[in-house]
Amino acid sequence: MVFGLPTQEFAKRLISAVFWAILTFLMAYYLPVFIFATLNLPIDEAAFVIVPGAIALTALGILREIFRNHPLGLSAGVALILGSALYLLRITNNGYMTVRAMGLNLTFEFPIIVQIFVTSSMLAAISVIWSAIHSVGAEPMEKMEEEIKI
Repeated sequence: MVFGLPTQEFAKRLISAVFWAILTFLMAYYLPVFIFATLNLPIDEAAFVIVPGAIALTALGILREIFRNHPLGLSAGVALILGSALYLLRITNNGYMTVRAMGLNLTFEFPIIVQIFVTSSMLAAISVIWSAIHSVGAEPMEKMEEEIKI
């Protein structure tokens, strides 16, 4: 038994967590670096956000998968959603990006698109919270919460 789960169930969750961790890190680190390099954007402004943001989102994804169907996993899922929205806002400079090429400064303005993504993230977080409240209200707490032994 690991964290109160049978070893086989924990192994399944660990494999799932590793898969999602790799996918999350690729999306949160390599995709922005690739986009910045492709568009010749100065990565200096976003570099201090990319690495810590990718690590934080990956850690929250791992927690979400390992503690699935537990209040800790639900909390990590909500934090992952909100963290992803904040990460998107920080990395895109709230939807305003300036490209310096051939002596020209081109500013791309797409705050409405960023706001749509952030709003959908907020709605997803509300949905997760609502479903957690609903499942706690509909079922006894013993079925919702798995015992965690440390």
